[in-house]
Amino acid sequence: MKIISRWFKRCGLVVLALLCIQGASVDTGNQAKSFASRGRRTLFSFATVASSLFVVVGGGQSRARALTTSTRPTKEELASVFSYLDDEPTSDTYGEGFSRLDENDDAIFYQSTRFVEHIDLNAVNALTRYHGELIEKLRSLRGGNKIDLLDICSSWTSHIPPPSAVLLGNVVGLGMNALELERNERLTQRIVQDLNKNPKFPSSSLADSSIDLVLLQLSIDYLTQPIEVLEEAMRCLRPDGVIAISFSNRVFIDKVVANWSGKADIDHIESVGQYLFSAAKKYNKKSPGASKEPSVIQKSLKAMDLSPSRSSGDPLYVVTYTR
Repeated sequence: MKIISRWFKRCGLVVLALLCIQGASVDTGNQAKSFASRGRRTLFSFATVASSLFVVVGGGQSRARALTTSTRPTKEELASVFSYLDDEPTSDTYGEGFSRLDENDDAIFYQSTRFVEHIDLNAVNALTRYHGELIEKLRSLRGGNKIDLLDICSSWTSHIPPPSAVLLGNVVGLGMNALELERNERLTQRIVQDLNKNPKFPSSSLADSSIDLVLLQLSIDYLTQPIEVLEEAMRCLRPDGVIAISFSNRVFIDKVVANWSGKADIDHIESVGQYLFSAAKKYNKKSPGASKEPSVIQKSLKAMDLSPSRSSGDPLYVVTYTR
Protein backbone atom coordinates (compact mmCIF):
# COMPACT_ATOMS: atom_id res chain seq x y z
CA MET A 1 0.00 0.00 0.00
CA LYS A 2 2.90 2.32 0.69
CA ILE A 3 4.19 1.90 -2.89
CA ILE A 4 0.70 2.44 -4.32
CA SER A 5 0.32 5.61 -2.25
CA ARG A 6 3.66 6.96 -3.47
CA TRP A 7 2.78 6.03 -7.06
CA PHE A 8 -0.58 7.79 -6.80
CA LYS A 9 1.07 10.94 -5.48
CA ARG A 10 3.64 11.00 -8.25
CA CYS A 11 1.06 10.26 -10.94
CA GLY A 12 -1.02 13.15 -9.68
CA LEU A 13 1.93 15.49 -10.16
CA VAL A 14 2.67 14.10 -13.62
CA VAL A 15 -0.93 14.48 -14.75
CA LEU A 16 -1.15 18.00 -13.31
CA ALA A 17 2.00 19.00 -15.18
CA LEU A 18 0.70 17.48 -18.39
CA LEU A 19 -2.61 19.29 -18.08
CA CYS A 20 -0.86 22.60 -17.47
CA ILE A 21 1.84 22.23 -20.12
CA GLN A 22 0.10 20.30 -22.86
CA GLY A 23 -3.23 22.10 -22.66
CA ALA A 24 -1.82 25.15 -24.41
CA SER A 25 -0.32 25.54 -27.83
CA VAL A 26 3.48 25.25 -27.66
CA ASP A 27 5.41 27.25 -30.22
CA THR A 28 8.82 25.86 -31.23
CA GLY A 29 10.44 28.06 -33.88
CA ASN A 30 7.82 28.78 -36.53
CA GLN A 31 5.70 25.69 -35.81
CA ALA A 32 3.12 25.05 -33.10
CA LYS A 33 1.63 21.94 -31.57
CA SER A 34 -2.13 22.11 -31.72
CA PHE A 35 -4.31 21.99 -28.65
CA ALA A 36 -6.27 19.10 -30.11
CA SER A 37 -3.22 16.90 -30.67
CA ARG A 38 -1.62 17.58 -27.30
CA GLY A 39 -4.97 17.41 -25.55
CA ARG A 40 -5.65 13.95 -26.95
CA ARG A 41 -2.29 12.76 -25.69
CA THR A 42 -2.87 14.39 -22.28
CA LEU A 43 -6.21 12.65 -21.82
CA PHE A 44 -4.66 9.37 -22.90
CA SER A 45 -1.83 9.87 -20.40
CA PHE A 46 -4.35 10.54 -17.63
CA ALA A 47 -6.26 7.34 -18.42
CA THR A 48 -3.18 5.17 -18.57
CA VAL A 49 -1.73 6.61 -15.37
CA ALA A 50 -4.98 5.84 -13.57
CA SER A 51 -5.08 2.29 -14.92
CA SER A 52 -1.45 1.66 -13.95
CA LEU A 53 -2.29 2.22 -10.29
CA PHE A 54 -3.77 -1.26 -10.23
CA VAL A 55 -0.63 -2.98 -11.57
CA VAL A 56 1.19 -4.94 -8.86
CA VAL A 57 4.87 -5.57 -9.42
CA GLY A 58 6.52 -8.36 -7.46
CA GLY A 59 10.00 -9.77 -7.44
CA GLY A 60 9.37 -12.06 -10.40
CA GLN A 61 11.03 -12.06 -13.78
CA SER A 62 8.30 -10.57 -15.96
CA ARG A 63 7.77 -6.88 -16.67
CA ALA A 64 4.50 -5.15 -15.92
CA ARG A 65 3.04 -2.78 -18.48
CA ALA A 66 3.37 0.95 -17.95
CA LEU A 67 0.47 1.41 -20.37
CA THR A 68 -2.27 -1.22 -20.18
CA THR A 69 -3.55 -0.08 -23.56
CA SER A 70 -1.67 1.59 -26.37
CA THR A 71 -2.62 4.18 -28.96
CA ARG A 72 -0.23 3.59 -31.84
CA PRO A 73 1.16 6.70 -33.54
CA THR A 74 0.21 7.38 -37.13
CA LYS A 75 2.69 7.61 -40.00
CA GLU A 76 2.13 11.36 -40.05
CA GLU A 77 2.98 11.65 -36.35
CA LEU A 78 6.14 9.58 -36.79
CA ALA A 79 7.24 11.71 -39.72
CA SER A 80 6.91 14.99 -37.80
CA VAL A 81 7.61 13.92 -34.20
CA PHE A 82 11.08 15.49 -34.13
CA SER A 83 9.97 18.82 -35.57
CA TYR A 84 9.27 20.12 -32.07
CA LEU A 85 12.44 19.26 -30.18
CA ASP A 86 13.54 21.85 -27.65
CA ASP A 87 16.74 23.63 -28.60
CA GLU A 88 17.15 24.32 -24.89
CA PRO A 89 15.99 21.20 -22.98
CA THR A 90 13.51 21.62 -20.14
CA SER A 91 12.55 19.58 -17.08
CA ASP A 92 11.41 16.81 -19.42
CA THR A 93 15.05 15.98 -20.08
CA TYR A 94 16.67 17.05 -16.82
CA GLY A 95 15.96 17.28 -13.12
CA GLU A 96 13.16 15.58 -11.23
CA GLY A 97 11.92 13.88 -14.38
CA PHE A 98 14.50 11.17 -13.71
CA SER A 99 13.37 10.34 -10.18
CA ARG A 100 12.04 6.83 -9.51
CA LEU A 101 9.84 5.07 -6.98
CA ASP A 102 12.74 2.87 -5.92
CA GLU A 103 15.85 4.99 -5.45
CA ASN A 104 17.81 2.20 -3.75
CA ASP A 105 21.08 1.03 -5.27
CA ASP A 106 20.32 -0.49 -8.69
CA ALA A 107 22.81 -3.27 -7.97
CA ILE A 108 20.31 -4.68 -5.46
CA PHE A 109 17.51 -4.81 -8.02
CA TYR A 110 19.61 -6.22 -10.85
CA GLN A 111 21.50 -8.82 -8.81
CA SER A 112 18.75 -11.34 -9.63
CA THR A 113 19.23 -12.97 -13.02
CA ARG A 114 16.34 -12.67 -15.47
CA PHE A 115 16.78 -15.07 -18.35
CA VAL A 116 13.49 -14.07 -19.95
CA GLU A 117 12.28 -11.90 -22.79
CA HIS A 118 10.56 -8.66 -21.81
CA ILE A 119 8.53 -8.35 -25.00
CA ASP A 120 6.45 -11.02 -26.71
CA LEU A 121 7.87 -13.46 -29.26
CA ASN A 122 6.59 -11.61 -32.32
CA ALA A 123 8.22 -8.39 -31.09
CA VAL A 124 11.45 -10.27 -30.31
CA ASN A 125 11.55 -11.64 -33.85
CA ALA A 126 10.82 -8.20 -35.32
CA LEU A 127 13.63 -6.60 -33.28
CA THR A 128 16.12 -9.34 -34.21
CA ARG A 129 15.21 -9.03 -37.89
CA TYR A 130 15.61 -5.24 -37.78
CA HIS A 131 19.03 -5.51 -36.15
CA GLY A 132 20.12 -7.96 -38.85
CA GLU A 133 19.02 -5.57 -41.60
CA LEU A 134 20.78 -2.66 -39.90
CA ILE A 135 24.00 -4.64 -39.53
CA GLU A 136 23.97 -5.63 -43.21
CA LYS A 137 23.33 -2.03 -44.24
CA LEU A 138 26.34 -0.85 -42.23
CA ARG A 139 28.50 -3.68 -43.57
CA SER A 140 27.62 -2.56 -47.08
CA LEU A 141 28.73 0.99 -46.23
CA ARG A 142 31.98 -0.48 -44.87
CA GLY A 143 32.69 -2.38 -48.08
CA GLY A 144 31.49 -5.70 -46.70
CA ASN A 145 33.80 -5.64 -43.69
CA LYS A 146 32.75 -6.81 -40.27
CA ILE A 147 31.32 -4.11 -38.04
CA ASP A 148 31.98 -3.51 -34.35
CA LEU A 149 28.96 -3.28 -32.07
CA LEU A 150 28.22 -1.96 -28.59
CA ASP A 151 25.18 -3.24 -26.71
CA ILE A 152 24.36 -0.81 -23.88
CA CYS A 153 22.35 -2.15 -20.92
CA SER A 154 23.15 -5.58 -22.31
CA SER A 155 21.81 -8.83 -20.93
CA TRP A 156 21.70 -12.53 -21.84
CA THR A 157 20.59 -11.74 -25.40
CA SER A 158 21.37 -8.92 -27.82
CA HIS A 159 18.62 -9.83 -30.31
CA ILE A 160 21.15 -10.32 -33.11
CA PRO A 161 20.78 -12.98 -35.83
CA PRO A 162 23.11 -16.00 -35.52
CA PRO A 163 26.72 -15.85 -36.79
CA SER A 164 25.68 -17.81 -39.88
CA ALA A 165 23.40 -14.89 -40.84
CA VAL A 166 25.46 -11.81 -39.95
CA LEU A 167 29.20 -11.25 -39.58
CA LEU A 168 30.38 -9.09 -36.70
CA GLY A 169 33.73 -8.01 -35.38
CA ASN A 170 34.03 -6.93 -31.76
CA VAL A 171 30.75 -7.09 -29.84
CA VAL A 172 30.91 -5.29 -26.49
CA GLY A 173 28.18 -5.81 -23.91
CA LEU A 174 27.85 -3.25 -21.11
CA GLY A 175 25.36 -4.29 -18.45
CA MET A 176 24.57 -4.74 -14.76
CA ASN A 177 24.50 -8.52 -14.26
CA ALA A 178 27.67 -10.55 -14.87
CA LEU A 179 25.84 -13.88 -15.14
CA GLU A 180 23.45 -12.54 -17.76
CA LEU A 181 26.34 -11.12 -19.79
CA GLU A 182 28.18 -14.43 -19.56
CA ARG A 183 25.16 -16.24 -21.03
CA ASN A 184 25.21 -13.94 -24.08
CA GLU A 185 27.22 -15.89 -26.64
CA ARG A 186 27.35 -13.07 -29.19
CA LEU A 187 29.49 -10.90 -26.92
CA THR A 188 33.26 -10.87 -27.37
CA GLN A 189 33.78 -8.46 -24.47
CA ARG A 190 31.76 -7.93 -21.30
CA ILE A 191 31.72 -4.86 -19.02
CA VAL A 192 29.77 -4.75 -15.75
CA GLN A 193 28.91 -1.15 -14.91
CA ASP A 194 26.06 0.82 -13.36
CA LEU A 195 25.49 3.64 -15.82
CA ASN A 196 23.18 5.42 -13.38
CA LYS A 197 26.18 5.84 -11.08
CA ASN A 198 28.80 6.39 -13.75
CA PRO A 199 27.65 7.19 -17.30
CA LYS A 200 31.22 7.35 -18.61
CA PHE A 201 32.37 4.31 -20.60
CA PRO A 202 35.85 2.89 -19.87
CA SER A 203 38.07 4.41 -22.56
CA SER A 204 40.44 1.44 -22.37
CA SER A 205 37.67 -0.81 -23.72
CA LEU A 206 35.66 1.73 -25.71
CA ALA A 207 37.98 4.15 -27.47
CA ASP A 208 36.93 7.14 -29.55
CA SER A 209 35.51 6.20 -32.98
CA SER A 210 35.78 2.46 -32.33
CA ILE A 211 32.14 1.36 -32.84
CA ASP A 212 29.93 1.15 -35.94
CA LEU A 213 26.61 0.34 -34.28
CA VAL A 214 25.30 1.09 -30.78
CA LEU A 215 22.21 -0.75 -29.55
CA LEU A 216 20.18 0.31 -26.51
CA GLN A 217 17.30 -2.11 -26.16
CA LEU A 218 14.25 -1.87 -23.90
CA SER A 219 16.18 0.04 -21.22
CA ILE A 220 16.24 3.74 -22.10
CA ASP A 221 13.39 4.26 -19.61
CA TYR A 222 15.58 3.13 -16.68
CA LEU A 223 18.52 5.46 -17.28
CA THR A 224 18.68 8.43 -14.94
CA GLN A 225 21.40 10.11 -17.03
CA PRO A 226 20.46 9.13 -20.58
CA ILE A 227 21.93 12.22 -22.23
CA GLU A 228 25.33 11.63 -20.66
CA VAL A 229 25.21 7.94 -21.64
CA LEU A 230 24.29 8.80 -25.23
CA GLU A 231 27.00 11.45 -25.40
CA GLU A 232 29.47 8.67 -24.54
CA ALA A 233 27.94 6.48 -27.24
CA MET A 234 28.51 9.26 -29.76
CA ARG A 235 32.14 9.52 -28.65
CA CYS A 236 32.63 5.85 -29.52
CA LEU A 237 30.76 6.05 -32.82
CA ARG A 238 32.58 6.05 -36.15
CA PRO A 239 31.51 8.37 -38.99
CA ASP A 240 28.23 7.16 -40.52
CA GLY A 241 27.75 4.95 -37.46
CA VAL A 242 24.29 4.45 -35.98
CA ILE A 243 22.74 4.50 -32.52
CA ALA A 244 19.50 2.49 -32.41
CA ILE A 245 17.29 2.82 -29.32
CA SER A 246 14.37 0.37 -29.16
CA PHE A 247 11.54 0.34 -26.62
CA SER A 248 8.04 -0.92 -25.96
CA ASN A 249 5.47 -0.10 -23.27
CA ARG A 250 6.60 -2.67 -20.71
CA VAL A 251 8.48 -1.58 -17.59
CA PHE A 252 9.47 -2.35 -14.04
CA ILE A 253 7.25 0.29 -12.44
CA ASP A 254 9.52 0.84 -9.45
CA LYS A 255 12.62 1.51 -11.59
CA VAL A 256 11.20 3.46 -14.54
CA VAL A 257 11.98 7.19 -14.50
CA ALA A 258 9.14 9.61 -13.79
CA ASN A 259 9.03 11.35 -17.17
CA TRP A 260 8.42 8.00 -18.92
CA SER A 261 5.49 6.68 -16.90
CA GLY A 262 1.95 7.43 -17.99
CA LYS A 263 2.87 8.79 -21.42
CA ALA A 264 1.52 7.76 -24.80
CA ASP A 265 3.79 5.93 -27.26
CA ILE A 266 4.32 9.03 -29.40
CA ASP A 267 5.52 10.95 -26.33
CA HIS A 268 8.05 8.18 -25.58
CA ILE A 269 9.35 8.49 -29.14
CA GLU A 270 9.64 12.26 -28.77
CA SER A 271 11.47 11.90 -25.44
CA VAL A 272 14.05 9.52 -26.92
CA GLY A 273 14.56 11.90 -29.82
CA GLN A 274 15.07 14.73 -27.35
CA TYR A 275 17.70 12.69 -25.46
CA LEU A 276 19.62 12.03 -28.68
CA PHE A 277 19.24 15.62 -29.87
CA SER A 278 20.55 17.00 -26.56
CA ALA A 279 23.43 14.51 -26.45
CA ALA A 280 24.43 15.35 -30.04
CA LYS A 281 24.41 19.08 -29.28
CA LYS A 282 26.68 18.56 -26.27
CA TYR A 283 29.02 16.22 -28.10
CA ASN A 284 29.24 18.32 -31.26
CA LYS A 285 30.19 21.43 -29.29
CA LYS A 286 33.37 19.61 -28.25
CA SER A 287 34.05 18.01 -31.63
CA PRO A 288 35.93 20.01 -34.29
CA GLY A 289 34.15 19.90 -37.63
CA ALA A 290 30.87 18.57 -36.21
CA SER A 291 27.71 20.46 -37.12
CA LYS A 292 26.33 22.76 -34.45
CA GLU A 293 23.11 23.45 -36.38
CA PRO A 294 19.98 22.03 -34.65
CA SER A 295 18.31 21.41 -38.01
CA VAL A 296 21.19 19.18 -39.12
CA ILE A 297 20.99 17.14 -35.93
CA GLN A 298 17.22 16.79 -36.30
CA LYS A 299 17.66 15.38 -39.79
CA SER A 300 19.96 12.68 -38.38
CA LEU A 301 17.07 11.33 -36.26
CA LYS A 302 14.51 8.82 -37.48
CA ALA A 303 11.58 7.08 -35.76
CA MET A 304 10.08 3.78 -36.88
CA ASP A 305 7.22 1.58 -35.74
CA LEU A 306 8.49 -2.02 -35.75
CA SER A 307 5.34 -3.43 -34.14
CA PRO A 308 4.39 -6.76 -35.75
CA SER A 309 0.72 -5.80 -35.40
CA ARG A 310 -1.05 -2.50 -34.80
CA SER A 311 -4.04 -4.20 -33.18
CA SER A 312 -2.51 -6.80 -30.84
CA GLY A 313 0.70 -7.80 -29.11
CA ASP A 314 3.45 -5.61 -27.77
CA PRO A 315 4.22 -2.35 -29.58
CA LEU A 316 7.83 -1.89 -30.64
CA TYR A 317 9.55 1.32 -31.72
CA VAL A 318 13.08 2.37 -32.60
CA VAL A 319 14.65 5.80 -32.77
CA THR A 320 17.96 6.05 -34.62
CA TYR A 321 20.70 8.63 -34.81
CA THR A 322 23.24 8.57 -37.64
CA ARG A 323 26.53 10.35 -37.10
